[in-house]
Amino acid sequence: MMTEIRHLLEAAEAAALEAGIAIKKVYRSGAFSTTLKADASPVISADINTHGILVDQPGRTNFKGALINKVVALAMLLLSMLVFTCCEPCVRLSASWIDSRIQPVRFQKILVMAIGKDLQKRMLGEDNIRKVLKTRGFNAGTSLDELGPGFASRRDTANMQRLLLDKQFDAVITVRVVGIDERDRRVPGGVYYGPVGFNQGFFGYFYQAWGYYPEAGYRETVEEVLLESNLYKVRTGELLWSGQSKAFTRNPSPAMAERYGKNIVDDMIKQGVLIY
Repeated sequence: MMTEIRHLLEAAEAAALEAGIAIKKVYRSGAFSTTLKADASPVISADINTHGILVDQPGRTNFKGALINKVVALAMLLLSMLVFTCCEPCVRLSASWIDSRIQPVRFQKILVMAIGKDLQKRMLGEDNIRKVLKTRGFNAGTSLDELGPGFASRRDTANMQRLLLDKQFDAVITVRVVGIDERDRRVPGGVYYGPVGFNQGFFGYFYQAWGYYPEAGYRETVEEVLLESNLYKVRTGELLWSGQSKAFTRNPSPAMAERYGKNIVDDMIKQGVLIY
């Protein structure tokens, strides 16, 4: 019985190590979408390797089979939880402010205006914020669609106000990047579990067992992008709400842009600045 338990513990350890290796591959690659593709998935690799380790263990019993299933299920569940957590868009609202003196107003039409030189990123941001506003029941449009790409860079505020009022916009949400911080950090190495002598060919491996190898650390560049979003009343030019967000890449995805839009719009609603 003690021998059986020892083999079970060894199998559980091997399963956990295989899942850990797969998790590290997913984290380092950043290609979380590949985790659902059988040909490229480290999840599939871990499952295959774990199955091979477990099948080779002696003393197969119904008890052992049930425990093995639980070990594999737990290892893969933990991996899946990490993968889907990492899949969440990497942007968050870090701070917000409202002018408590301003009485809440039900706006009839809201303009979304992203300020910057990259037209594609401006379009991505404006479209997703407008999409969120519409799903929350607000009438909204984008500066690119309504006024063209040059409107956001104009300086004649009186004419800008007139154009907005002519198009019946009574509120404007602006978005711009206020800073990008890059820094290097060292990611410590870990321990790799594999066959001893795997780099010595067949004759160096045949009579060897599995063992532990140290894995070297590496350096990576971490990006932090600071975004500012403001809500203005068109007729008076008053600033009603301001928020700062942190993103961890300068190349936003559609999912990240949508999450950003949800963060700022939902906070405006929560603070009572936007009323349905």
